[in-house]
Amino acid sequence: MPKRRLTHRFTFLFIVALAFAGFGCDEASLKGGSTGDLDGSVDANVRVDAFVDASSNADGSMEDGGSNADSGPGDDAGTDTHFCDVNPCENSGTCSEGDETFVCDCTDTGYTGATCADDVNECDENPCQNGGSCSNTAGSYTCDCMHTGYTGATCADDVNECDQVPCENGGSCSNTVGAYTCDCAGTGYAGETCADDVNECDENPCQNGGSCSNSAGSYTCDCTGTGYSGATCSSDVNECDSNPCQNGGSCSNSAGSFSCDCGGTGYTGATCGTDVNECDANPCQNGGSCSNSAGSYTCDCTGTGYSGARARAT
Repeated sequence: MPKRRLTHRFTFLFIVALAFAGFGCDEASLKGGSTGDLDGSVDANVRVDAFVDASSNADGSMEDGGSNADSGPGDDAGTDTHFCDVNPCENSGTCSEGDETFVCDCTDTGYTGATCADDVNECDENPCQNGGSCSNTAGSYTCDCMHTGYTGATCADDVNECDQVPCENGGSCSNTVGAYTCDCAGTGYAGETCADDVNECDENPCQNGGSCSNSAGSYTCDCTGTGYSGATCSSDVNECDSNPCQNGGSCSNSAGSFSCDCGGTGYTGATCGTDVNECDANPCQNGGSCSNSAGSYTCDCTGTGYSGARARAT
């Protein structure tokens, strides 16, 4: 029999013995009726009944949950108080029993307090990294990583922005920590994402007097009349390839131009296209009459006594 139960029983028997011995009560008086006043105040039956009521439960069990009858060796197992049986710890807290009490372990629950009932504001610890915005929730928190260049539960993972192909018009993307850069070289565009058209004519790309016209992502050079060709009018044109010299003139190419040697052709001008009026030089002698012709002339020697191309003496 457990020690505590024996103590209660011995106490009970001791008081009953006092009732018999100290107050002069016989067995009949204790079982049946009441006695006279003891010392002019309290009935012995009242004292005994009061103790029994105080020491027993309504079902006849003793104060510690045991029965007045003798109990077997295993009867005491159900009398222990198990606080954790009623799950006092909230929000998945872990209950541990102590000396006539219990303790709640709230680790990793997002809650605190004696029964893990008080929500922890995790945002107080600034869990969101790299400029992420923290929002507290019941038992947890969330991080808004928008526009930070990072992702993950705490905005700790770098986003490879190049996966989204942010560089336009053929720009080359390079990922950086929390951001990216676009190399727009050779695209004809500029700006953070190579979206802005460059006016190449601002740099005067057309050489040797060529005329520049800007276009989307590029430009063109008009080399007309410059004696040059190519994308930037930088290549000399050999004008003699097109036989610019007329009437037998001899062509010589030069940088961006050409020249015609019209000697002996009877023509003059840049391309030997202009007839020379040889009569202006008075080629006919001794009164001969000069007549100009295309590229030449004739002398009429009639009545001069001379003959020949220049009316010389015969």
